[in-house]
Amino acid sequence: MNCHAMYLALAGLSLPLLAATPSIEGPATIVSHGSRRVDVNYTLAGDAAIVTVDFQTNYVEGTETKWASIGGRNYANLVGDVNHVVEPGERHVYWNPELSWPNQVVPAGGLRAVVKAFPTNSPPDYLVIDLETGAKTWYADVDTLPDGGLTNDVYRTDRLVMRRIPAAGVTWTMGDDPNATYNRCTTAPQHLVSFSSDYYMAVFELTYGQLVKVTGENYSQLQLFENDEFKYVRPANNVRYPHLRGADCGYDWPTNRPGARAHDVDKTFNKKNTILYDFRHLCGLRLDLPTEAQWEYACRAGEPARLYDGNTVTAATSEALNRLGRYRRNGGYENGTTEPDLATCSTNVGTAAVGSYAPNNWGLYDMLGNVREWCLDWAGPQSGLATYSYTADVPETDPKGGIWPDSTRRIYRGGSYSQDSYICTSAYREQGVQAAGSPGATVGCRFCWTIVED
Repeated sequence: MNCHAMYLALAGLSLPLLAATPSIEGPATIVSHGSRRVDVNYTLAGDAAIVTVDFQTNYVEGTETKWASIGGRNYANLVGDVNHVVEPGERHVYWNPELSWPNQVVPAGGLRAVVKAFPTNSPPDYLVIDLETGAKTWYADVDTLPDGGLTNDVYRTDRLVMRRIPAAGVTWTMGDDPNATYNRCTTAPQHLVSFSSDYYMAVFELTYGQLVKVTGENYSQLQLFENDEFKYVRPANNVRYPHLRGADCGYDWPTNRPGARAHDVDKTFNKKNTILYDFRHLCGLRLDLPTEAQWEYACRAGEPARLYDGNTVTAATSEALNRLGRYRRNGGYENGTTEPDLATCSTNVGTAAVGSYAPNNWGLYDMLGNVREWCLDWAGPQSGLATYSYTADVPETDPKGGIWPDSTRRIYRGGSYSQDSYICTSAYREQGVQAAGSPGATVGCRFCWTIVED
């Protein structure tokens, strides 16, 4: 294969892969203008790249001088040739320390800028999509997100944050713990899975605010929690699969033809009047739902236990799950028994504002509880939820689940605010009718983007 003929659809451009490895020539230079501006000058050689900058100060430990980052939140207001695709040549970055790192005194020679160039086919860990313009910016660390980072609701309503999941070449065990004594999922036997590429998962479930930002009020029925004060930071719900991918798209996924990709969107990418069409054409990326395997791997974040903090569940109420997500017994239902008033309730009951609970090891929030999240996979035979199809002890690469017309149902995962603890676990599997008229306030989604080479 001619490497120079391989391309990645990124940032609305077709960028050559492996044409010339990008690099930073020599150390970056810093020009300080007092406390009001610091200029960083660097030269990018080779191919275009996504460029990040880390500011470091030095200190003495024993007889050795060492360098340490000042922390991304302290320089989150960078502008210039940084955090996006940059063409080769002499480039410049500007930082105003007075805005984000005030009242600091650094002696001469005590500050340096470490500039990194990421190949466009191997971007940094965090991707932020501006839902107004579709512009994409990239960050090496969540702390470097501007405007106060994820605590700012702008990331729940006006921007979409995605986290790179390190999956390529990893073999891991999917399925429920066979030794679990409390409501083990019998349709999730353990088996080996591997992936051919990394992918990105949205840090938050899709919110109603993000949906309105991109689609307007076309999907007002996808927020059954009506309180105007809270509804935009809550997850979109009552989401039907056809809302996302179209009523007649996806029935041939997965196909049996050789080389079919998990996220084959030749039809869906151009399927108008769908949510994914609007988001894809805004940002130029093949956003989609995750496969069931992608969802579980991202949820676990390397943790084999039923909960991603290393704990398990042994009763309907779980102290561990209380810290991780909204479910029936910690606010989903009033006193664990009474359904919330959808017309008036605050985020103290029903769904929580996304990001209200502790994230997993990869910085993903609400993977357990809040709303159930659609996956790409068919559930299996018409008679009900099938167990996985696999060969024991042989890793299945990029598994695709059941096929149509053997099923009319799709998988969703993670449990919801209305359910007990055992359902809100990493391996528990549920199914929903694809064309159901109203799945209710418990069903939402989270976007995924798989890094694929075309």
